[in-house]
Amino acid sequence: MKFVSMVSALSIRVVQPPALPRIGLKIALLAAFTLPAYAGLIIPSSLWGGGSGTVYSNIPNYHGPTLCYLNASVTQCSENISSNLPPPSNPFLDQNTGTANSFGEAIVDAAGAHLLLSGSAVGEGNIETTAYVTFGDQIINNTSAPEFYQIGVHVDATLFVRASGSVTFSATGVNALYQGAGGFGTYQYVNQDSILTGTIAPNSSAYWNVVMQGDVVVSSSPSTLALYGLPSAFVDAGNTLSVTSYAVMDASGNPVQASDATSASGFAVNSVSSVPEPASALLFASAALILALAGKGRFR
Repeated sequence: MKFVSMVSALSIRVVQPPALPRIGLKIALLAAFTLPAYAGLIIPSSLWGGGSGTVYSNIPNYHGPTLCYLNASVTQCSENISSNLPPPSNPFLDQNTGTANSFGEAIVDAAGAHLLLSGSAVGEGNIETTAYVTFGDQIINNTSAPEFYQIGVHVDATLFVRASGSVTFSATGVNALYQGAGGFGTYQYVNQDSILTGTIAPNSSAYWNVVMQGDVVVSSSPSTLALYGLPSAFVDAGNTLSVTSYAVMDASGNPVQASDATSASGFAVNSVSSVPEPASALLFASAALILALAGKGRFR
């Protein structure tokens, strides 16, 4: 697989909304700030499936599972845990308790690649959720002359951190973004179009692929003053990394005939987007619920 060149136009905004008194109201802001659904080509079913990643929560004085994995068949998982053991009798051992909630989803479906990561902690605890998702295609040149492809790609994402949370996000056409120390809560938005370009040799083929990955980290300690609200963070790329156009041209820049170029996965060559994808808010509902429930946690 060879690398392709890329032309992109990036729009990123950072917003710091005022503090709100209840975690439920803060999560409700997500629907207002989430980017609208973006239209994209239908991704062939042969490319559907899960990505990869880990979802981890850690707290003291707890017995039970703390880690789950994302893979081709497990597209989402969560670790929502609270201390369930009495403090140790030895005063030199950790006497603290905590609650930690983590969630991850990585999947490719008909609309494109989706990535949803979230976490929160209260008392003593920390979480880390990391995920990676990708898909691509092989274009076959059925002629004795070189052909050239242009694949339009669109990425929507919302990043959020509050207090000690931090996030990292990158995608095809989006350089790695890092956001930490969110205070009252900081949103950052990605709304980007890019074009993958490459050459297909005569009677040969070429590969292209798109990638999206993210990482969410949250930590809390008994001394943490929740002046800004529950330490939390999320990456919401549920509005998808989508394919918006699929063009193959000859040396003169004219679209080739359907029989002159073939998509191995079943994309319609020389097509543009026409199908809207599901709203991100629905995909993010489970992650938002985790944060809402976490807001009820109290350490003793």
